[in-house]
Amino acid sequence: AAAAQVAERCPALTGLVNNAGVAVTGPLEFLPIDELRRTLEINVVGAAEVTQRFLPLLRRAQGRVVNMSSTAGFLSLPMLGAYAASKFALEAMSDALRLELRPWGLHVAVVEPGNIRTPMWDKTAQAAAALSQRLPDEARQLYEPQLNATRRLAAEAQKGASPPEVVARAVEHALTARFPRARYRVGASSRLEGFLADWVPGRLRDLIVAAMFR
Repeated sequence: AAAAQVAERCPALTGLVNNAGVAVTGPLEFLPIDELRRTLEINVVGAAEVTQRFLPLLRRAQGRVVNMSSTAGFLSLPMLGAYAASKFALEAMSDALRLELRPWGLHVAVVEPGNIRTPMWDKTAQAAAALSQRLPDEARQLYEPQLNATRRLAAEAQKGASPPEVVARAVEHALTARFPRARYRVGASSRLEGFLADWVPGRLRDLIVAAMFR
């Protein structure tokens, strides 16, 4: 419906930003499969379908697509496996799409924000509390320390979160710069987690992350 409305008003489209997303928190061992499907449906399939619908308009203007990913798109953490799976998939899809659309001069970029001051934190906390009620007693007994650590780390992350303007600037660059990047890591926490993902060996990274969630 949105694509049809835009097509009525604009003969061509210069930019599309796929920003919609949800985050689900919980141990993969007990995560309800419907929650996993919902996360992938919104964060991956939704972005794919919206892009498909708008590509005819984008092609006419050699437009650009910006997909909003996360640090979870390159570093998977405990209790965020479903969310990370969706963001890893979004990044893979973006890389393939960028190469597929290259012959027509269309560009696809990924923005990877770290901790940003947005209402998403409160929404995620509310969703996590609701999901916790669906978990069996065994899940809470086994994973209570990690669940508590996740809540603690989330509260700490909010205190040092970057302002949303840093994300807006990255999106603007991706949409308007003569030479846009393929990826934009935004915020101090994104750069720190990028260092862990890119330069720290896997076993050592696991030890560091496990210590954080102890």
